[in-house]
Amino acid sequence: MTPKQHSMLEVTALSSGIPISPHSDVPTPRLRFRHKPGLVAYVTCGDPDLSTTHEIILAAIAAGADVIELGVPFSDPVADGPVIQRASERALKNGTTLDDVVQLARDVRQFSDAGLVLFHISIPFCAWVWSALVKRRRLRA
Repeated sequence: MTPKQHSMLEVTALSSGIPISPHSDVPTPRLRFRHKPGLVAYVTCGDPDLSTTHEIILAAIAAGADVIELGVPFSDPVADGPVIQRASERALKNGTTLDDVVQLARDVRQFSDAGLVLFHISIPFCAWVWSALVKRRRLRA
């Protein structure tokens, strides 16, 4: 498995119980297996800023994107190539975090049912999920 394949995780994070739909725990997927190609667009979140990223995502969906890969900036994106490296550097300088990207996904979900996928290295994501689970458990106790 390549680092890129290993880092793709669904934003819905069903196993961690993190809903991104305002109406249900599981958003309705727009892309179904219809034996035809779908358009997947990649966006580095936070480049140039989160507000513009939100607009870019909605524009891509309006232009026909079925799925948006939400690129979470990472401090060492060597395997991603120079364009994504520079975009990640700019997003990190703006202070973009995984929490920001998940909130961005929730915000986009208010306007669209297009597929949303987190594109991130798995180690920080797993740590974030565990932290969220611990916080939820403490709130329930």
